[in-house]
Amino acid sequence: PERRVHLRLMAMDLCRGTCEKMVARWNRWIRKIEEANTRLDIKPLEWDQDAWSPRLQFDRADIIQAPISDVVLHLRDQSVQVLDPLLAADSSFNPRLYNEGIWSEGVVDGVRGAVPMGTILPVLAMSRTVWERFGLGPIPAAWTWTECLEVLGRFQAETGCPGLQLTELETLVCSCGFDPLTTPSDDQKRIAALLERILATSNLATGAISLSDIVAGRFGAVPMRTASIGKARVNFHDRLVFLPHPCESSGWLPRVTMGFFLPANVTAPIECWQFIRHLLSLPVQRELARSGHMYPVNKSAAAAILCAADKDGGANFLGETMARSRVPLLPYQQLEEAETQILAPELHAWHDGQESTDAMFLRIRMMLNLLRARAERLNDDRSIEGSP
Repeated sequence: PERRVHLRLMAMDLCRGTCEKMVARWNRWIRKIEEANTRLDIKPLEWDQDAWSPRLQFDRADIIQAPISDVVLHLRDQSVQVLDPLLAADSSFNPRLYNEGIWSEGVVDGVRGAVPMGTILPVLAMSRTVWERFGLGPIPAAWTWTECLEVLGRFQAETGCPGLQLTELETLVCSCGFDPLTTPSDDQKRIAALLERILATSNLATGAISLSDIVAGRFGAVPMRTASIGKARVNFHDRLVFLPHPCESSGWLPRVTMGFFLPANVTAPIECWQFIRHLLSLPVQRELARSGHMYPVNKSAAAAILCAADKDGGANFLGETMARSRVPLLPYQQLEEAETQILAPELHAWHDGQESTDAMFLRIRMMLNLLRARAERLNDDRSIEGSP
């Protein structure tokens, strides 16, 4: 009899608190590949949230699904399997089937260390009651902060509650047009004026997203990511409307691409690739797209993307959001540190008049650059003027 190959799967999608529908989806995908290849025995393990960095999962799993921005850093210390030989040896594999922008994210210095599954995009969640109360009609494919603030300002004026609960601060500053590496000082004044208007109608907060507060009308809207749509639908059914995240013409939206990588010492790389390739297939990618969880890497599956806008008679806006998205400056595991230790304190101090606009932007740029340099374990020669 053929030798069975036992693979341990560690997926961030399967951490504690994951939507039950997402867990069921993964279990179905695993059964499907096991039925197609009877040699494979795949055991999903629960992601350790207390030590969640992908590096700390290397000895626990054979296949790891995690944010690619965190994974590819480990190509340089040779703790991640180089995947180019596996892909080259599979003569039936065609990389042209996949979105070029997403597909390129798994490569560093010309070497592939991760295979993308899809990318998680920023969106805005609003109570359906609020949306209908203002008679806002079909959901747009995209809108600016000016258009969004008109709605949130009306909500604030009528209810006395904050129009926005700000939790995705990196997305906020980027969508206003701020790039920590390249934004000139003249543009900073315009961006600062827009940030002042946003903060005037918002509750500046970090931490867990409070969708129940949105449903109850205690806030007008809250930024979130597509990865939370499935769980929000389960918990709140049709009481939430999902909208495009506001973005200025000069702005951009940070995305988080999820993908697969193999520890360098994995013992069954070919079988691991067979499983990964199954998750890149059109049926699986279509199901992923219909859930709204990610924008799929498979180009043909993108047509199946669903979100609340479909049934509300508006545009399916995730395609436009994808077009406006870019890879963020920082790896995913440092976004929380950036928000709580850099962006939130600086925006608070500036909004309260304790810091000038120029000083606020300079400190944000300095500190984000230092975080990035630390993440890459490199001395960043492109650090801005004034960095240590």
